[in-house]
Amino acid sequence: MRKKKTYQVDEGYMTCPDATRLFLNMVGKEENEYQQYYSKFLNGAKQGRFGGREYKTNMYQVKKAEVEKYANSFQSQLEFDLQVTETSIPLSQNKSSLYTKSKEIKSIIEFEEQGILNKDAAYDAIKKLIFS
Repeated sequence: MRKKKTYQVDEGYMTCPDATRLFLNMVGKEENEYQQYYSKFLNGAKQGRFGGREYKTNMYQVKKAEVEKYANSFQSQLEFDLQVTETSIPLSQNKSSLYTKSKEIKSIIEFEEQGILNKDAAYDAIKKLIFS
C-alpha cells in the first residue's frame, strides 16, 4: 500500500485532495464521490474560490476554514431540501408566509452564488416555491 504523501502547505491551508476528504467526512458522503468533489475543489481553487491559490508547481491549496464553511452550508442545504419535501408552505397573502418564502429564496440564491447549487437546480427550487 502506498504511503499518503503530505505537503507542507501554508498555515490554515490544505491541499485539494485533503480538502475533498475533509468535505466528504463532514457531510457524510461516500468515498466513491471523491473524484466529483475533488474536481469541484480544484477548479474552485484555480478560480480563487475557497481562498484557493497556487502552491508550488501545478498544485493548489485552499483555506481549511472556507472548506469547513462550505461543508456546513452544504449540509444545511441538504437539511433544507429535506424540510421542503416534508412540508410545503402554502403561498398565501399573509405577511409571515411571504416573509418566509423570501428568506428561502434568498437562501437558495446564496447557495447558488457559493456554488452549492447549480443554476438549474436553484431556478427549479425557486420556481417550486413560487408556484406551489
